Amino acid sequence: MINNISANNLKKVFSVTLTAILLVSGFFVGDVLAVASITVTSPTAGVYWRGTQNITWIADCQPGDQVNIYYSTNDFVSSTKIADGVACNAYSYSWDTTGKNGANYKIKVRDKIDPDVSGVSDVFTIDNVNPTIQITTLVSPNGGEFWAGGSSKNITWTAGDITDINLEANPISLSYTTDGATWNPIAGGEANDGSYSWAVPEIDFSTVKVKIVATDLAGNTASDESNAIFTIDSTHPIATVITSVNPIFEGALIQTVTVTYDEAMNPATSPVITLTGTNWGAQTPAGWTVGNTVYTATFTHDGTQESISAAVATVANASGATDLAANSEIGDDSSAFVVDTQKATVIGVTPTALVEANVGSVSVVVTFNENMD
Repeated sequence: MINNISANNLKKVFSVTLTAILLVSGFFVGDVLAVASITVTSPTAGVYWRGTQNITWIADCQPGDQVNIYYSTNDFVSSTKIADGVACNAYSYSWDTTGKNGANYKIKVRDKIDPDVSGVSDVFTIDNVNPTIQITTLVSPNGGEFWAGGSSKNITWTAGDITDINLEANPISLSYTTDGATWNPIAGGEANDGSYSWAVPEIDFSTVKVKIVATDLAGNTASDESNAIFTIDSTHPIATVITSVNPIFEGALIQTVTVTYDEAMNPATSPVITLTGTNWGAQTPAGWTVGNTVYTATFTHDGTQESISAAVATVANASGATDLAANSEIGDDSSAFVVDTQKATVIGVTPTALVEANVGSVSVVVTFNENMD
C-alpha cells in the first residue's frame, strides 16, 4: 500500500507516524520537518531594488526547518534558485542582485521538503543600471565665472542629456564644493527642467565647482560637474583716491585723479568721481591699468575765480565701478588740495605817496589779500 502514497504526502505520513510513536513513549515534539505557512514580507509590491538586498519572511518555523529561495520573471512558469537549505528561523536572506534588471520579478520562499508550503512576493523591479548623463550636461557654472555671494544665479543643464527608464519624477540634486572633496547640498528632489535658481552663499572662494546628480527609482545615480573652477566673491572692493596737482590755479587748471582698488575690477564699469566746487569740466577717463585695479581720470577747471582751501576728490559708495562678481565699491575721499583761481588784490601800499623832493631810494610795501608766489 505504501507505493500508492504520493511523494508529496510521504513526509506527512512519516510525520504523523513519528508523532504517534513519541506520544506512546510519553514524549511530544513538534513536526520538525514541516513549515505550516510562509509569508514573504520583502520585497513588497512595486519596490525597486539594486545591489544587495534582504529577502525577508515570516513563518511558523521549528528548529531545523529549512527553506529554499527562488526568483522568477514570468510568475514562476520557470524560476531560478537563489539559495538552498536556509534556516527557516533566520527570517532573512541577503541577496546580491548585481547583473539582474527587469520589471517583473517575484520571490518565492519555499519549505525545503514540502513544495506546497511557500510564500510568494508581489511583483517588483530590479534595476542595476545607472542613469545616462553626458559630460557636457552641466551648462553653468562650468568654470571661469565670477558670482557674487548673496546674489541669485541660475544653475543650468541640458535636461535631455539625462535619461533612464526608471528615472524619479524629481530626480535632480545639486551641490557645490570649494575644495574638490567635500560637497555641500544646494537642493534635492528637483525636476529635470534644466534650471535652478540658486541663492549663492556669502563666501569667498576661487575654487568652486557645482555638481548635478540624477537618481533613478532604484537609487542608481549619475553625475556631471563644472569642467573647471569658478569664483564666489562676497567682498566689496575698496577704493583709495589720490589727486596729483596741488594747488589748482591759473597756470595749472587740470587735476588728475587716480583710484586704486584692492582687487581686479570689471573694466566695463568705472567709478564716478566728483570734485569740490562747481567749476569743473566733465570727468575725462584715461581708463584702467595695472590689471584693472587702477582707474585714472582728469578734470579741467574752467578758470572761474574762486578760492577753496580744502577741496577733495570723492568716489561715493557704489558710484559705478564693480568687481568681476558685480560687487559694488566702497568709496573714498582724497586728501585735501587747494583751488585758487582768484586774482590777487592789492589791499595796501606804504608809503601812500612819494614826495618829489625825496632823493635816493625809497622803500614801498605793497600788501595783497593772499600769499603770493
